[in-house]
Amino acid sequence: MDSKQYKQLINEYLALGGSQTFINRLSSIYSLSNEAKIRREIRLLKEKQTVPEGNPIIEQKTTISQEERPYDYISDYPVELHEMYLQRKALFLKCCSLKVQLNGIEANNINDALQLQFQIWKLFQYVDLANKHLEYYREHKRILPQKTEVDFSQLTAPQLVQKRLTIRSNITNRKKTIAKLQEQLLTADDSDKLRLRDKLSGKIEQLEEMNLQIKKLDQLLDS
Repeated sequence: MDSKQYKQLINEYLALGGSQTFINRLSSIYSLSNEAKIRREIRLLKEKQTVPEGNPIIEQKTTISQEERPYDYISDYPVELHEMYLQRKALFLKCCSLKVQLNGIEANNINDALQLQFQIWKLFQYVDLANKHLEYYREHKRILPQKTEVDFSQLTAPQLVQKRLTIRSNITNRKKTIAKLQEQLLTADDSDKLRLRDKLSGKIEQLEEMNLQIKKLDQLLDS
């Protein structure tokens, strides 16, 4: 996403009634983390604007729910995700520090600038991963797998390659299943939504497990 698209995303959020204060708290420079935060707020605003026919208007609440808060807290998550929450916060602050250092580098000092940019990029890889896991819990109240327990160490190199091909094929099929379930949820009756959401969560977690297995296979084949 370039700066123009990022600005359009911000304008879309504000047009839906979003808070300018929330935008001011974000960096004006595009990042995957900022994009994820804004897209989540857009989704929440759109959900609030979708009021079923025949339902009375609900009086405005004086308390702010978890979904309405611009930021999350460690208490929003189970203990299993606390370490990830804390690491995300620490690494985000580290990225901010590195960004300040990057701004202070002389224009002709390209090598140091590139090293800092690479460090920031690597740290944000984890920040984005943590955001995915934490947002998944907020939405589904379930925990995504963080590592796989499958042991591939006894497989030969050709077997590892074949296993990876098989899992990649399964990933393609699982993504199609997830897309189909998401479409069904859009038109499902209220009585069927809980079952579909539970099924969708299971498929998403299976997909994450497969992705973790692929990562493990890649590491074994590269070693």
